Amino acid sequence: MKKIIVKLIPAFLTIVLLLLANAAISQPRGVLEVLGGVERDNKPLTKASIKIFIDGAVAESHTPNVLGRFEFYLQYDKVYIVEFTGPDLIKKRIVFDTKLPDRASRRTYREFLFTVDLFQYVTAIDLSFFDEELVRIEYNESKGEFAYAESETQARLRRAAELKRLVEEYLNKKKHYDRLILQADNQFNAEELRAARESYIAASAIFPDEPYPPERIKIIDDLLARRDSRERKIRDLMIAAEKLIEEGKFDEAEALMDEALVVDPGARSQIDFLKQRTIQYKQLTGNYNALIAEADKAFDGSLWRRALDIYKQALEIRPTEEHPLKRVDEINRILTEFWENERKYNAAIEKADNFYRVLDYQNALTFYKEAVTYKPDEKHPRDRIDTINRHLFSVQQQEEQYNKFIAEGEKQFNEKDYAKSLESFRQASGLKPSEQYPKDKIDLITRLIRELADAKRRYDRAIEEGDNAFKVNRYANALVSYRTASEILPDEEYPREMLAKINQLLMDKAEIDAKYKEYIDKGDRAFQMKEYAVAKTNYQEALSLKSAERYPAQKIAEIDDILAKLDVNQRYEAAIKDADQRFNQKEYNDALPYYQEAARIKPLEAYPRNRINEINDILKRLQDVDNQYNNTIAFADRAFENREYSKAKESYQRALGLKPNEAYPKDKISQIDQIMGDLAKEESYSKAIRDGDNAFNSGNFQQAITKYKEALAIRPNEPYPSGKISECERLIKEGQELERKYTEAIAQGDRNFNNKSWAAAKNFYQTALELKPSESYPKSRIDEINILLAQQMSVDTQYQSILTEAGDAFTNNAYARAITLYESALQLKPEERFPKEQIEMINALIAEQRRIENDYKEAIANADKFFLSRAYERAREFYVTASELKPSEEYPKNRIVEVDRILARQKGVEQTYKDAIAEADKLFNQKNYIRSRDAYRRALEVKPGGAYPRNRITEIERILSSQSGESANYAAAIELGDRYLRERQLYRARDAYQEALSMRPSEAYPQRKIIEINELIAKSTDMEAFYNRGFMDVSNVREVIANNVEKRYYFVPFERRRTGSYLMAKGENLSGKNLRLFINYGKDQTKYGGFAVSIGGDSGVQELRIEISSQRRWVSDDCNWISIYPQGGDLEILQVQIYFGTQ
Repeated sequence: MKKIIVKLIPAFLTIVLLLLANAAISQPRGVLEVLGGVERDNKPLTKASIKIFIDGAVAESHTPNVLGRFEFYLQYDKVYIVEFTGPDLIKKRIVFDTKLPDRASRRTYREFLFTVDLFQYVTAIDLSFFDEELVRIEYNESKGEFAYAESETQARLRRAAELKRLVEEYLNKKKHYDRLILQADNQFNAEELRAARESYIAASAIFPDEPYPPERIKIIDDLLARRDSRERKIRDLMIAAEKLIEEGKFDEAEALMDEALVVDPGARSQIDFLKQRTIQYKQLTGNYNALIAEADKAFDGSLWRRALDIYKQALEIRPTEEHPLKRVDEINRILTEFWENERKYNAAIEKADNFYRVLDYQNALTFYKEAVTYKPDEKHPRDRIDTINRHLFSVQQQEEQYNKFIAEGEKQFNEKDYAKSLESFRQASGLKPSEQYPKDKIDLITRLIRELADAKRRYDRAIEEGDNAFKVNRYANALVSYRTASEILPDEEYPREMLAKINQLLMDKAEIDAKYKEYIDKGDRAFQMKEYAVAKTNYQEALSLKSAERYPAQKIAEIDDILAKLDVNQRYEAAIKDADQRFNQKEYNDALPYYQEAARIKPLEAYPRNRINEINDILKRLQDVDNQYNNTIAFADRAFENREYSKAKESYQRALGLKPNEAYPKDKISQIDQIMGDLAKEESYSKAIRDGDNAFNSGNFQQAITKYKEALAIRPNEPYPSGKISECERLIKEGQELERKYTEAIAQGDRNFNNKSWAAAKNFYQTALELKPSESYPKSRIDEINILLAQQMSVDTQYQSILTEAGDAFTNNAYARAITLYESALQLKPEERFPKEQIEMINALIAEQRRIENDYKEAIANADKFFLSRAYERAREFYVTASELKPSEEYPKNRIVEVDRILARQKGVEQTYKDAIAEADKLFNQKNYIRSRDAYRRALEVKPGGAYPRNRITEIERILSSQSGESANYAAAIELGDRYLRERQLYRARDAYQEALSMRPSEAYPQRKIIEINELIAKSTDMEAFYNRGFMDVSNVREVIANNVEKRYYFVPFERRRTGSYLMAKGENLSGKNLRLFINYGKDQTKYGGFAVSIGGDSGVQELRIEISSQRRWVSDDCNWISIYPQGGDLEILQVQIYFGTQ
């Protein structure tokens, strides 16, 4: 493909044309002189080829000079095609039509000076455009000179410029592509396959159709898969071989190592290390098997601590061997259970003994039995259990009889059989005179019996008084007596029954008295009004209630006398008169007794009987009307309550027809008429409001005002329609203002749109749309502007999109693709610094990743090499380095854990070995050869391969064999004295040293030891001074106790003031971090117990107080040593003291 840059007078064109004035220089006459230059990338191009064609044949050929300039002359009346080209460059063809019209001057025209810019031809872009003429130059009559043919020149020049831009873009991509391919090829050749793969992927992203990157990626994937498979297989084989070595299967391990060598011959150094380890394991296997056999024997004999020590030695040889690991865990569990059972046993025994001392045999028996569960073979708790059982058996029968009497006494007491209950408790008290409970019960029952006898006497007296009062109807007195009796004996039924009976009698009498009084009062009023018939009737009713009363009988007799004295006709007329008067007044109930009296006076008269019948009919009809009236009113009331006003009004009107004079239905009818009128108004009002609201919501504010005014006419004082009218008027005014603003915003938007001020126009249209969101015109204008702005912002959008994609690639560590994208962004905006800075940073990150990968591989290789050679400290350093380089990798982390476990075991073994050697050397220098030999043997047990202790044992055995029998006895005595002295058995130690001194009187060592012991005895015998002082110095020597090393301090046992005693130690934590201290105590070679405490990492001297008397064995046994064992760092001890307790 070829890319052309043609420079023209307009800045955006590719050919520059200068019209020159006629110059008087030497040239052929009557020709068109053409001057110019050829450039490539703004530099003169000297190797260009210039060919001039006439009628398809080459007429002339030219080459630019060293400055890239050219000059040629063209005859008139011809058509020339001038072709500019160069090696691998595009062609540019310019047509010169030199035909002159007849009127034109035939002078020489020296008028063209132009530069032809050629660019590289690439096949990936269609450049067939340049196979045709680029521009045509011909004589322009209007200008009187040669000029461009204007018809298509500008369009062709723009097309040429676009093609050049495409070629430049392609070449930039090609350059970056080639650089990535070269980088990837170099990485591939250097076997940096993963980095090469990333580079090929980045290259393929530039030219996805290029086959080369995908082919290389496929090759790399195959190589990586094979390499990963090979590495996995080598690692699996080495791990399996290492496991077989640890299991002692050396032949199988060597076969796997040979197989690994076939898979990867480059792993020879690693395999050689493993083979060397195999040799070492073979040497250690014999020792391992012997240790396991000895440990198993100790385990089977329940010698737990010895077995534990030997299994740990075996684990130093084979750290991952399952059998010793399981046995160590099992022994630790057994020992933990043992000490836990020991603790629980001691606690149970202490409680049991305390209960036993205070004769609490049941609780004592419980805790002795609990102690036996922890130590079944212990004699003490079993003996105590037998003693308690015998004692309990002897008292069991007595206890059973006692409990029987108590149970019977309680039962009889609850049944209130106090006499029998008293006897039962007396028998129980006789069996256990010291028991207070039966005595208390006897006192209580005796008191109750006395109180009950007194209560019975008072009860009988009250009952007698109540019965006497009841017989003579003195109910009030009777009530008092029966209540007193019931209070004395609440359970008795008789007084409660009598109280109920009297209360009922009193209640009936009150009702009779009330009715009696009512009839007497009516009779008296009628008598005074001389209504003798009514009066007599009421007196007769009163007499029926109280027949014994004299007053009503007397009044009846008096009325009969009065009536007897009156004339029959008079009485009859008087009765008829009173009856008719009441009848005419429609007082039918009052008239009826008078008609009845008249009928009694003259039984044969029909008139009073007819009136009586008539009244009964009237009363019956009135009753029917009342019933119908009441039912109708009730129905109307229910309808009214349910707001069924039409039904209610109809029912009230029917009731009014039944009783026209009744005011209630009239009032209700008026009320309903008022309500129905109000409801009609309410409906009209509500309809007007609804219509107004609908018009308001649809924006028809003028119609809304009309409806709201109709509502206001119905309810002038209602605020709602008034408020809505004001709101409508306001909205009408606001709508007019909104229309004005909308029209103004549209006009402004149109003006800016026509002026192509898109952003300003968009703002005005958005303002108009906010004013009228439903209008389509501003919305369509905004859409149109958005399209125009989007076209303007395409470059920015593309740039930001590329940056975003590049940022994602960077975040996902796809650095090669990120670089490609940032370079594409730079092509869009070359002046931007951000893509350049990102490219620089990514290149630095890629270099750093490559360095980390190489350092990681190197660290893992070194770590594996040192691990296989058992140089665990060095291996750990490299594994830590690898893990820091790649924190997400699991392999180095797992190896660090494994190395730490091995080193922890080695450290314990190493310290034990060093302690044994130090002790042995010390004893050897003291010529205590027998004990020294034992210490060297212990060291040899820890490290079976140690040459030094083995040589020393040989030397000691040689010395001992050369010594006489007397020397051996001397050495044995010294060894015994040393042991007793170490155990603080001072008298025995002194005897042993004296025995040794008797054998060799000139020896200084036993003499010095005897003096030392005497001083110790002198001090220990003066314990009273210690007690008075309150504490004992165990050590005032400033010394450092190393991490994981136990330091033991001996002291003279003290028999008194152990309870409440405590240990006080002063020291300084040298590690600067938190430590765990294990404080143990015991006697001679036996450990009785201990504590685990923590101390902080603060600098300076710290005091530690241990409440050691809280442990039973410290108080109960004659302890003569304590020890301090720091874990986690070194500890400097300044002073150790024991402070005595109170008893």
